[in-house]
Amino acid sequence: MKLKYFGTDGIRGLVGGPMMNPEFIKKFATGLARYLRVRHPKGEVHLVIGRDTRQTSEEYEKIIASVVCPYGINVDILGVVPTPAVSFWVDEMEADNAVMITASHNDASYNGIKVFNAFGEKQLEDKEEMLEALMDDETPVDLGGYKACEYVYLPDGVEGYVENVTKVMSRNALKGWKILLDCANGATYQTSRMAFEYLGAELVLRGIEPNGLNINEGVGSEYPQEFAKVFKESGARIGIAHDGDGDRVILCDENGEIVPGDQILGIIALHALAKGQLNKKIFVATYYSNKGLDMAIEKAGGTVVRSNVGDRNLFQKMEEVKANLGGESSGHIIFAEYSKTGDGLLAAIKIIETMIDTGRTLADLRTDIPLLPQELVNLKIQERKPMAEMVLLDEAVKRVEEFLGEEGRVFVRFSGTEPKIRLLVEGPEK
Repeated sequence: MKLKYFGTDGIRGLVGGPMMNPEFIKKFATGLARYLRVRHPKGEVHLVIGRDTRQTSEEYEKIIASVVCPYGINVDILGVVPTPAVSFWVDEMEADNAVMITASHNDASYNGIKVFNAFGEKQLEDKEEMLEALMDDETPVDLGGYKACEYVYLPDGVEGYVENVTKVMSRNALKGWKILLDCANGATYQTSRMAFEYLGAELVLRGIEPNGLNINEGVGSEYPQEFAKVFKESGARIGIAHDGDGDRVILCDENGEIVPGDQILGIIALHALAKGQLNKKIFVATYYSNKGLDMAIEKAGGTVVRSNVGDRNLFQKMEEVKANLGGESSGHIIFAEYSKTGDGLLAAIKIIETMIDTGRTLADLRTDIPLLPQELVNLKIQERKPMAEMVLLDEAVKRVEEFLGEEGRVFVRFSGTEPKIRLLVEGPEK
């Protein structure tokens, strides 16, 4: 069923709008407190909260903490950390739930909320449905049976996450490397800088001066052309740009070219496969990933399994097929041994590890994953009928699929936010 507040990746909206204002945040926090107490009627309950650098994120953090504390819920506040750090800490601290306050790649006029379960996984849809029902339940609650708690700030929230991510390399392993790092004035402005400095890299820094209003404003992964231009003048060996909450990454190779997301996925998957570190030789990608990714991995002896869009769906499919690696072409990459959500910093470190292990440049590694020409169009619709009832569309898709055979594919899906059908076609020639 379609949820009232939650979308593909949590709750998100314009600040001051119906779903992103202090009153709504109180409503969310009350529903969350009730949800936690329904699941844990007695004893201690533990909630972890992280946020990005938006001015409103700090305000919402305090509202959520102050609302849930009277329910006897202990709150640990991480402060400004990337989304994967919240996923890490809720599992590490054996907490019951976690909240990340962020609107990801959107600018400061938006904000949002992502909810994680006790294992650091994005909250499942049936739990979001239960949470929504409790948000709308206005029945008074007797708080007399709970001992009110105070919220505390976790002093090592940043350092602990960085220590976990950087353990994949030895200290100073990147000595002699010059890296352009763009943190989008967002949640990674401390963590990614700290990680690469620990690894010994020389950094050219961009997007590390958040002021509460400038997140994703002309910097970060949403502005790849500007990033590539800065890279060409930096003298760096590789460029790394995050989005506002650090769950994804884009890369620039030594020629100043932005690396397509599917080639980033392919480089990581092929290296893991070559080292015998790809569980069951399976890599999980979404339906939007280029068929060239499948062809490259299959040529190397692996298999690509597809999932629906969104890193929650991606991780669920990974668990289903027992894969330890998966990703989206948008730059969300999940390394199950380290995290249960996309981690842009870890993905960047893994790419550099591959470059070191193979002795190859990023531009050279890209050549292992030739991508098929791809065309994506959005078709406006008046009514959202089941796909099976769209006879003419179904017949047209079948004809194209028959024509392309094994050398291409057609993917059709409804937009999750607009009255449109998204039609993706890939083939050997443009």
